[in-house]
Amino acid sequence: MEDLTEAMSPQSTASPREILQKYLRFFPWVIISVALMLTLAWISLRYSTPIYNVAGKMLVKDKNPYGNNAEKFGNIFSLPDDNNNLNNEIELIKSRSMAARTIRSLGLQKQYYIKGKIRTSIAHPSDIPFKWVINSISDSTNAIGLSVKVISNSQYQLNGELKNYNFNQEVKLPGIDFQLQPQYAEVMHAEPNEYILNWLPEDDVAIGLSGSINVGKLDATTVITISYSTDNVKLGLNIVNQYMKEYLQSSLEDKKVIAFNTLQFIDNQLDTLKRELGGVERNLQNFREQNQVFAPEQQTQLFF
Repeated sequence: MEDLTEAMSPQSTASPREILQKYLRFFPWVIISVALMLTLAWISLRYSTPIYNVAGKMLVKDKNPYGNNAEKFGNIFSLPDDNNNLNNEIELIKSRSMAARTIRSLGLQKQYYIKGKIRTSIAHPSDIPFKWVINSISDSTNAIGLSVKVISNSQYQLNGELKNYNFNQEVKLPGIDFQLQPQYAEVMHAEPNEYILNWLPEDDVAIGLSGSINVGKLDATTVITISYSTDNVKLGLNIVNQYMKEYLQSSLEDKKVIAFNTLQFIDNQLDTLKRELGGVERNLQNFREQNQVFAPEQQTQLFF
């Protein structure tokens, strides 16, 4: 009877001190885990590549400032205006041909990277202490990569070899003939002094750039936004600004072509009109000579 009573009695509740003593032995592991996670977070933030978004805005004006009847009709009834062709302009900016124009203007076929101990980051040409001058490339469809290690202000090594090359020296390798020209007086730095140089075909770079550029439009406006994400702000600014310049230049070229074709059409029509008028005058002269008509008014009065 006593055993049954004890079994049916409610269990005693553990005190906070007993709970603390129970889990106190795991406290060092908690401290170690927190310290380890904070260390991993710091390493991730320290060595991860930051990505910056560089953006710009551009106003697209109507190509026909005087408008037309369809535009006036649409304005009266608040119909959507399709004359600005913003969608067409966006696709033009995102096209591979516009990317190729930007690549040729900025020389983006040559890409520079700074090789660090942990990570390798893309660099702007001004971040490199030397200038890569390519004299000739045997096959423009093949990519070329070089690893440069600066060992002094006047010498460097290529592709991990122990052979030393002088700056401004013409170097001939399989597929490429180039020179490295110092941009600054001090080429040798404390760290880092290793760089990666890549040359890529224009089509390959254009495919990547046209896919990376983001183009959109603001609601109820004719403003186009161009943005580009990169880990080098200076390079991103150059690309976005050059895209705008190339778009404006392309628009001017289109207007010049239209004006040239218009003037050529007018000149052709004037030449045709001159030939037709000349033929009419010759026919009139032949008619007068054949019928002896020299002074029509006087001859008509005399005949009357």
